[in-house]
This record gives sequence, C-alpha cells and structure tokens, in this order.
Amino acid sequence: MPRSTKRTAVTVATSLLVAAGAVGATLATHSGNGGAAGGATAARQGAAAPLAEVRTVADTRPAEVPAGFVDLPTSPVSADGQAHDLTVHYRNTGTATRTVAPQILVESPDSGPYLAPADVKLEQLDPADGQWRTVQLGTQTGTLYTTIPASGRQLPPGADLVVGYRVTVQPSSSAAARVAVLQPRVVLFGPAVGS
Repeated sequence: MPRSTKRTAVTVATSLLVAAGAVGATLATHSGNGGAAGGATAARQGAAAPLAEVRTVADTRPAEVPAGFVDLPTSPVSADGQAHDLTVHYRNTGTATRTVAPQILVESPDSGPYLAPADVKLEQLDPADGQWRTVQLGTQTGTLYTTIPASGRQLPPGADLVVGYRVTVQPSSSAAARVAVLQPRVVLFGPAVGS
C-alpha cells in the first residue's frame, strides 16, 4: 500500500526520536548513579573513586544506537476483532555479527480514521514458555508502533531472527471498514560488530 511522502517522513522521524528517547532515558537513568550521592562517595574515597564511577556508568550504557532499519513485507489486517498471526523473519546475510531488534508499525488507512492504541492488541510470543505477552503501542500521526529497545540481540552471519506476533484490530464503530497495515521491520544497531 503506497504511503504518502509526508507520512513516511514522519514515521521515520518518529522512529528515530523514539530510539533516541529510549537510549537517552537509559543514559539518564544510569547517569543518575553518579549524582550527588556518587560525588559524596568520591569525596570519602579519594581521587580514585571518580574513575571507578565512570567505569560503572560506561559499562551500563548501550554500546550501540539504532543506525538503520530493514523494512520487511507489509500485510493488511482487517478490523474484524479476530487474532491474526505474524512472524517477523530476518536473516543476517552479512559477513559480520549485527546487533538487531524487531519493531512493528501498525499504519492506519490513508483515508482515516486513525487507529488508536485501544483499537489494536499486539502480542508477542515468548519462546521460553510459549505464552503470548501484550506489547504496548505508542502512536504518532496515524501510526502505532512498538518502542525500540535500548539494545538488541547479537545475530551472527547466516543466523536468523524469528519473532512471533499476534495482532487483533477491533471493528470500527463507524460505517467505514478499517484495514490496518502491519509494517514489520528490523532495527540495526550501530556499526556491525567486528567491522
């Protein structure tokens, strides 16, 4: 389904802002460890303490930030109140290990009405126990999205990332039928490891 240039630009900008916010929040949380209490500790322990604090903060920061996206094939989902399965599959065809994470965008019809997070239930299959876990969705300009994690998974060359999802779109109360478009994609973090 073709998307307008404006909505595509907004979606990309939103994704980058969400990624920066997730990384910024992680850094802010970890930077809080070296605040006033950290300064008091440094004063008590002498000049060597600040170096130890810096190492602690640096060790907890994500090593990489989102550097790009790989869009996977889209699929329409009717607003029929039924659960629809979706599998995100990505293979690292490169020669170096990549740090990756899945992200799902749920796009509203171009003609509206825009979907709200309450209109869509997105669940992710937990491979450890086979249970479905609800995934929270953010919203921006008619696009719902899963947040980008602060860090991803290491995917060696030739390895596959396979993540199962289930999506349910609630029927519209208006006379117009709604169809959501699922846009799965893979977030690529930083430069390839080893490159």
